Formats: sequence, structure tokens, C-alpha cells
Amino acid sequence: MSEYKVRLFDEKISKKLKSTGGILLKGARYCGKTTTSCRKIY
Repeated sequence: MSEYKVRLFDEKISKKLKSTGGILLKGARYCGKTTTSCRKIY
């Protein structure tokens, strides 16, 4: 597996998860939605 590339919205996602407990990630294919999500839950 390649090295994780930090996305611009990583910090924003963390803040939203702390305040709401759940979010919906939408976007184009292969832009890192699944990888980013997995990093936030573990």
C-alpha cells in the first residue's frame, strides 16, 4: 500500500466527526474517500 496523501479536508472531517458523530463523503471515483474514512475510524 502506498503512503497516505493528506487531503485538504482531513482537518475539516475530524472537526465534524467530533461534533456530529457521522458524516457523508461524496465525490468522484478514486479521490480518496474510502482511504480517508478508514483512517478516521481507526
